[in-house]
Amino acid sequence: MDCVDTLYIADHLNNRVRKVVSEKMAGLPESGTVVSWSNVRSRLRMGVLRESTADGAEIHQALASPRAHQRWRLIASGQDDGEVLYRIENLRSGKVLEVVGGGTVDGAVVAQRAYGGSDADHQLWRLIPVGSGTDTPRVYEIANRNSGLLLRVDTNAPTVIKQYGAQGDHRGLSSGSCCPRERTSGQGRCRSWPLVRGNLLGVGRLLGGGFGCLGGLFGLGRCRGVGGLEVVPLRRPQVLVLLQVAVLLHRLAGLVHSLRPRPWRPIRGPGRRRPG
Repeated sequence: MDCVDTLYIADHLNNRVRKVVSEKMAGLPESGTVVSWSNVRSRLRMGVLRESTADGAEIHQALASPRAHQRWRLIASGQDDGEVLYRIENLRSGKVLEVVGGGTVDGAVVAQRAYGGSDADHQLWRLIPVGSGTDTPRVYEIANRNSGLLLRVDTNAPTVIKQYGAQGDHRGLSSGSCCPRERTSGQGRCRSWPLVRGNLLGVGRLLGGGFGCLGGLFGLGRCRGVGGLEVVPLRRPQVLVLLQVAVLLHRLAGLVHSLRPRPWRPIRGPGRRRPG
């Protein structure tokens, strides 16, 4: 039995180990799952600034990238009053998410640092499911064990991620908005983070300007807003379709080039001389 009460049973007859998942993990990702975090409000990804591997490097939201600095491994590391605690480890640096200096006030910045052990409460996190259990991907709020505050952004621009209080019911989407600039009826969008699994690719969509939605040509979804660049996460089947379209366009360009008329040039025999 591990730190979150998951039971492992040795099956010597079949040379395998059976895993019985704890009820406390219901609705939560398994330990070791690799994910990307995308903010509901901004649709930007959580990642280490400038792909740094140094202690103290800040965590920012930015346009989606398939690179490892925006991917995180969730490792179950204990319990707090029956709730599962995770450390969130960056795939590129191997360092974990923390509140800088163990701060417990609103606005404390989030960074990465080498794991300090089970006593480092500012490096442990609770994942709080929000919305419907049938949502895909599942959406969570990320609460620090030490401060009890939630990761939040209040802008759609690339910026550092900080912790703030819930300012309402942090387990649902029923009360007033938590974002001072938010003009929608939904609550908690700025502190809600969809958990996206698997390999991802960021594809820019050009909006406005009379060009419509570039991503719509490939069935990548609707355009929202006017002007600017929006990043759309793509899964493997869609990536393969785009690659096939790119190959087809390349072959078509080669065919068009081969059909172009070439200028006529007279053929000179070996005994002929050019007129003087």
